[in-house]
Amino acid sequence: MLTGLWGVAGTPAFAAPSTGAMPLVQAQQLGAPAPVNSTTRLNPILIPKAYGAPFLFSVTVELDAASNLSGQVAELWLNGENVGQTPLIYIGSGRFSGILATSQVPNAGEYSAVARFPGFEATTPTTAGALPSESSPYRFTVAPLASTTAVTAAPTAEHAFATVDVAASVFVPGYTPTGSASLMLDDTEIATAALEAATDPSAGSRVDFVGVRLPAHGETLWVRYQGSADGNMAPSDSVRTPIHIDPLDTSVDVRLDPSQIRADDTTDLHITVTNETLGSSQDPVGSVEVLIDGAVAVTMAQAQDVDPESGNGVSRYSVPLGGSELGLGTHDVTVQFLPEPGFTESSSEPVSLTVQGIPTWITSDVAVVAGTPAHPARVLVRASVDPAAGPASAAKGALRAAPEEVTASSGSAAAGYVQAFVAGEPLGDPVWLAEGAADVELRGLAEGRHDVEIRFTPTEDPNALKSSMSITAEITADAAPKPGPKPEPKPGPAPDPGPEQPGQPAQPSLAQTGAPGGHPWFALGAASVLLAASVLFAGSRRLSRHPRA
Repeated sequence: MLTGLWGVAGTPAFAAPSTGAMPLVQAQQLGAPAPVNSTTRLNPILIPKAYGAPFLFSVTVELDAASNLSGQVAELWLNGENVGQTPLIYIGSGRFSGILATSQVPNAGEYSAVARFPGFEATTPTTAGALPSESSPYRFTVAPLASTTAVTAAPTAEHAFATVDVAASVFVPGYTPTGSASLMLDDTEIATAALEAATDPSAGSRVDFVGVRLPAHGETLWVRYQGSADGNMAPSDSVRTPIHIDPLDTSVDVRLDPSQIRADDTTDLHITVTNETLGSSQDPVGSVEVLIDGAVAVTMAQAQDVDPESGNGVSRYSVPLGGSELGLGTHDVTVQFLPEPGFTESSSEPVSLTVQGIPTWITSDVAVVAGTPAHPARVLVRASVDPAAGPASAAKGALRAAPEEVTASSGSAAAGYVQAFVAGEPLGDPVWLAEGAADVELRGLAEGRHDVEIRFTPTEDPNALKSSMSITAEITADAAPKPGPKPEPKPGPAPDPGPEQPGQPAQPSLAQTGAPGGHPWFALGAASVLLAASVLFAGSRRLSRHPRA
């Protein structure tokens, strides 16, 4: 708005603002003529198009009856504010006029100008007063001064996240630009700085952007002058200068701790992503993918850097890997770094991870069992899972421990079945474990000494290993049954032999022979019994001749 305004007579342009309503003319003195009507017009003479030029108005007040306005004033109001006044002089035909001019130029902006005549009271009985009036509004615009911005120093190639210095100048003819400017990368503001007046006013003002960190990518650098704070100097943009921003090179190293585990254990995969670009200490940012045998097994989106030191060009991540999820065998582990913008993608060399099965043990409290064909040998066995997990178990290098090293309480009870084998052939049917134990019957073994292998097959955990143990079975002959007392024949009537035939001997009675019908095999059996009894009697007599020592 106006910062200075004087009338033709040199009165100050900025009087105190009006309280709002047009003041009314006081009541005329007794006997004075009635006040006359007035009409006020505002006539533009010089209207500025842009900041820096003055403006000039003429004000005319016309009366509809005779009165004298000489020495009275007319006021100029801009945007509702009284900004000055001018005295009126008579120019003929009942009209009075004054000139309003500026001593300071108006700021840039939109304006609505109105001329007001406040009226006056009659002071003598012969002179009438005048009623107040105001002109129609006159609207005009003062534009800001055009500015020119140019980049004077800027890089043309850098790597992502580098710090750069950029310089620019802002020029407004005839003035020293003030305010601030923004450094732009493509259409993104990356820094702001205040203008500094140059030593030579004709050179405009300078702006320096120092130590500005570049984003991950971009193609053009340029400077935008924001314009002066008072709005009198217009914003302007410099020409865009090309810049090439290279992403930062990265590399990935991995380490397994440990590299050999049981299926029921885990290992930690330690990942180190390094910024390989010289002169840059920016920590790599992105996600990682863990590939097992070429297939993605684990993805860490926007992985969290666990490196205790920041700004050292290194990011560290840790991923646990469970053996049960991988399966038994040796696996190739590779890590891919999937970067955020500003970094290159990279992959590690493969490392080997060996997953071993879970050892099981089968034990018994005895090493030798005995039996007979009629009463088979039996053995109580117990199966359990080796409780020692981790690298220590792998260091053993064996699936079974010696019996003296393993007891029934060494590990948790296993689920599955056992089967006895002799010379590689199964003996009997499989026996299922109940709470980790089974009673195995070794039926079908012939007399003699046998090496029996009892094999355990786990069924619930596919990663559990089979195990076996060996025992000795000694099979002896069943004892002969002891002879009992011979039953006495019951007496009864002898059968009638019938009439004797001439030339045939009579049949002996059953009581005599015990063989009905006198069959020859019955006589042979009786003779055998008698022979055995005589041998036993003779032997006892020989023993009686040699008393015990």
